[in-house]
Amino acid sequence: MKLPPLHQRCKGFTLLEVLISIGILAIVLGATVRASGVATDSANISKSHVMALWVAQNRIAELQAFLKWPAIGERDGEETENDKSTTFCC
Repeated sequence: MKLPPLHQRCKGFTLLEVLISIGILAIVLGATVRASGVATDSANISKSHVMALWVAQNRIAELQAFLKWPAIGERDGEETENDKSTTFCC
């Protein structure tokens, strides 16, 4: 029995090629998910820092506007900004 020429009988990918491509795809998708998680964590940390800055700026503006300075030795307090309570210590 004579086999047809190679370019006529091979149409498609071998099992090994498919398995390797699936492995590469799994690695790339895993890295993408990890990068997405890191970006989300960074965004949450940045949001917390911005909120803390706003609380500090509001507290300073309030002290300056009303000339209501804290008592000597008073260092702790609590402020609410955007429905979140923040405890601070100087």
